[in-house]
Amino acid sequence: MDFLCKEGNIEVSSPSNIAFVKYWGKRNFQLPLNSSVSMTLEKSRSNVKIDFSLKKQASSTNRVLRNFLFEGKENEKFALRIESYFQHLKKDYPFLERYEINVFSSNTFPHSSGIASSASFFSALAGCISFLLIEGLHEHMKTEDTFEKQDSISTISSLARQGSGSASRSFFSHYGQWSTSFDEGNYAEGLSNIHPDFLSMKNSIAIVSSREKRVSSKAGHHLFENHLFREQRIGQGEKNFEMMKTILQTGDFKSFFPLLEEEALTLHALMMTSRPGYMLMLPESLQLMNDVRSLREEEGLEVGFTLDAGPNVHILYPEREETRVMSFLNDKYPHLNQEKLVIHDSCAKGAILVNKELRY
Repeated sequence: MDFLCKEGNIEVSSPSNIAFVKYWGKRNFQLPLNSSVSMTLEKSRSNVKIDFSLKKQASSTNRVLRNFLFEGKENEKFALRIESYFQHLKKDYPFLERYEINVFSSNTFPHSSGIASSASFFSALAGCISFLLIEGLHEHMKTEDTFEKQDSISTISSLARQGSGSASRSFFSHYGQWSTSFDEGNYAEGLSNIHPDFLSMKNSIAIVSSREKRVSSKAGHHLFENHLFREQRIGQGEKNFEMMKTILQTGDFKSFFPLLEEEALTLHALMMTSRPGYMLMLPESLQLMNDVRSLREEEGLEVGFTLDAGPNVHILYPEREETRVMSFLNDKYPHLNQEKLVIHDSCAKGAILVNKELRY
């Protein structure tokens, strides 16, 4: 097929997401061992822009990526990961080899610190790449459109999943679900009929450390392959997945926070009991978690915590508790606010198209 799109640029903004039920462990290529559900974030986003053009006929390289800049600087390590991603996509979309692509990315939050920066990046990149499929697949999209309005959202979610599993959930407004029953986990879907209290959910992310993680999530997934508790975790994850969906649709906060925290602590327990084991939580992470539990159990606030694969603590609460949670952080952890180490985020819309220019 002769693709008419000769050159252009596309920019997509996609959010990170915080998993309430965690995905841990892979099979085949980026397919999940257990189902997961996550909340889409508003402020924790990646903006990705691609400039692309057809290669000249004399070009002999099979590389797709010409250059990658993260916040204006080269990042050779991540550039290799992007090129590997493109090479994998070429198996299903061989036309990609006809292009050379520059990728420019920036985050509104620290990368590689446990706030799913790979999820937001690869969902945004997949959104950009989707425009190159079948002569500009989404030419009808207007800027600020959300991708979930499109008929091909399962295809785009699958594209993102092949770069980062969690990226498959980042397209969807409010909540995304990634079930092993969706074509064995090939793509994610949005979760509907959410209770109004969960639609206005708040998430204050305490940045305990912005340093790059000592052990990557990719390495952690690999260590899980022969884990002593592998099968038990898969069963727990599927059970919790169904329970969490019911909670989000009924507004059952009494059941929500214990399940939310069980999932977070299970994830880190699996890391600590891997062979070799490792710990990503820091002393301040533990202090924050204990204090949040005290707020709920002793003072009656509707508040709880979760963590991704990193030390940073996500403090979750309904909008009606915002004033009291802000007072807690200001009184007990003033340095976090003073040093701008808290991202006050919320449940919101998913990936959006920022700009596109396609020249045929």
